[in-house]
Amino acid sequence: MPSLVFNFLLFLPRRGVLALLLMLHLIDVVMDRFGEKTICHKNSDNTFYINEEVQVAPTFWGWLFQFGSQAKVLGPERAVEMAKDAISDIADCYK
Repeated sequence: MPSLVFNFLLFLPRRGVLALLLMLHLIDVVMDRFGEKTICHKNSDNTFYINEEVQVAPTFWGWLFQFGSQAKVLGPERAVEMAKDAISDIADCYK
């Protein structure tokens, strides 16, 4: 059964700075989403990370989750937990 607390929080849009880790081939998608002034930091030969202000709402999670394991929330910890809860709620629908 989906988490009622998560579902309630999910629909309360909030702005916040999130650290995101993404595969390098997604850099153009990131620039399209956040703009050319976005600062990308090299993490490895295949990944980069950004610190970007986002509207933490269902549309953001939908955008992020479309990349599957090629994108990850690094922080803050509250956002990491929200991502885990969202993925868990989706998985629970298929049990």
